[in-house]
Amino acid sequence: MGISDLPQSVPICLVLAAAGGVVEVFATAVLAWEDERSKVGVQSTPCRHRCALAANTTLQILASILGNLFAPWFGPVSLVAPMFLSAQLVANMVIFGFVLGIESFSKDMKIGTYVIVVASLLLPVVGPQAQENQDVMTLISNWYSLLWLALLICA
Repeated sequence: MGISDLPQSVPICLVLAAAGGVVEVFATAVLAWEDERSKVGVQSTPCRHRCALAANTTLQILASILGNLFAPWFGPVSLVAPMFLSAQLVANMVIFGFVLGIESFSKDMKIGTYVIVVASLLLPVVGPQAQENQDVMTLISNWYSLLWLALLICA
């Protein structure tokens, strides 16, 4: 059983997308924490700075793999993007607001985040579902797909 034989699953898609969003915020938090420490006078060694950059790069790659490669494999991209961004917004509020204390969020910002998160959570109920038995090669070989691909490559 190869990866192409795995069935689509909207719950797995949403979990992977949310995990990608949270990991991306952790990647940013690594550098933000290092920067915040330098603002209060804590000297950062070159080794510590390089480790923070390496952690940021590693977490960015992991977030991209989770949210852009694995999540769309299990469900529609139209569900992946809203869930990825919603997870980022909530993780920003939690990590930068409560855990690190670097940012403060106004009431309007919190309410806006909650509205977007609720809309993203309701999207799987009213939005697209997993589409089984699609032959990707047949879809890509249509003339309009080839035209679109040519425009993207030339642009």
